[in-house]
Amino acid sequence: MVNLPLSPKLKAIVEVNEAKGNAYALSTLKSGRDYVERFSYALALKREGMYDEAIDVYKDLLKEKEDFIIYNNLANCYVGMNDLRKALEFYQSAINIQPNATTFYNMSQVYREMLDFEKADNYFSLSSKKDFNKIIRYRSISNNNPNRFVIDIGLPTQTIFKYAVLNTSYRNLDTSVLPLYYYPIAAIIILALYLYLMQRLKVNAYSCKRCGSVFCKKCEKRLFWGDMCLQCYRSLIKLDELEPKERISRLLKIYEYRSKKRNIIKILNMLVPGTGHVYAGSILQGLLFLWPLFFFTTLIILNCFCSFGINGYTHYWLNIICLLLIAFTYIITNLITKRRLTRGWV
Repeated sequence: MVNLPLSPKLKAIVEVNEAKGNAYALSTLKSGRDYVERFSYALALKREGMYDEAIDVYKDLLKEKEDFIIYNNLANCYVGMNDLRKALEFYQSAINIQPNATTFYNMSQVYREMLDFEKADNYFSLSSKKDFNKIIRYRSISNNNPNRFVIDIGLPTQTIFKYAVLNTSYRNLDTSVLPLYYYPIAAIIILALYLYLMQRLKVNAYSCKRCGSVFCKKCEKRLFWGDMCLQCYRSLIKLDELEPKERISRLLKIYEYRSKKRNIIKILNMLVPGTGHVYAGSILQGLLFLWPLFFFTTLIILNCFCSFGINGYTHYWLNIICLLLIAFTYIITNLITKRRLTRGWV
C-alpha cells in the first residue's frame, strides 16, 4: 500500500489498517499523539477485544474530527460488547455524515442479530447498491472468520501516505530525484530517442533463404518477398528460358511460400497480437504490440489474486478498463497487419 522506508510506527499503522496484525501496533502506537497513530491504535485495541480502551480513544478522536469512519468503528466496539442499541446510534451517526456500503452492511448484520429481518434486508440491499463487490468480500470474510461479524473501516490510503511523507525518512531523500509523474514522460522521450537512433544507425543484415548468402539493406534497395537476395529473385523470375510446366511450377512455389507466410502471420496475430510481426522480422513493432497485451493481462491477474486487506477499496473497474484496452490492442494489431499484407508486406 505504501512503498516507502518504514519507520516502526508507520509499519504498525500499515499492518493494522491492512488487517495483517495488531500486536505490533499495540506495543508501538500506545504513546502516539498523531491522529493517524491514535486511530490505528484504537483499531488494534478493538480487534484484540479491548473495547473500553478503544472506545475512549475513538471518543477523543471525535472531539478533533467527526468522521463516519470513527463512528462506524466505534459502533463496532459496542457490537463487541453486545450493546446493539448503542451501536445502531453510532452507525446512524456515520450514515448521517456519509452513507457508505460498509456501515449499511454492519447495520444489516446487527438487525439480523436482533431478529429484525425486514430492516436487515433493507440495509443489506442499500449496501449492495452502494458497492456489490465489496459486500461479496465482506460475506466471505464473515463466513471464514466468525469474529469478523461486523466490518471495521481502515484509514484511506491517501491519509496513510500523507502521514508517511510527513513522518518518515522519505523527506530526507535526495531532492534531485524526479517527481513520480515525470517518469512516464521520461520513458516516452527515451523510447522516441531509441526509435530515432534505430532508424539512423542500425544496419540490418539478412540471410537469403535460397542460397544462404548474407546481404544488408543498404546494399539491397528492396527486400523481395521470400527473403531472397536479388540474384536468386532474378533467377526465379527469369522464366522465358524454362519449359511452360516448370515455369508454372516455380510460380506456384513462390505463391505458395508467400501465401503460407502470410497465413502464419495472420494466425499468430489472431492468437497473440504482435507475434506475427516478430515472426515476419518486425521485432520492435511486434514487441510494442505485445507489451500492452501482457501488461494489462498481468494487471487483471494481480487484481484478482492479490489482496490488500479490507480497507474498503475495490478495483474491479480496473479489470474492465484493462479488458477494453486488450480488446483495443487486439483489433488495432490485426487491422494494421491486414492493411500491411494488402499492400504487399512479405
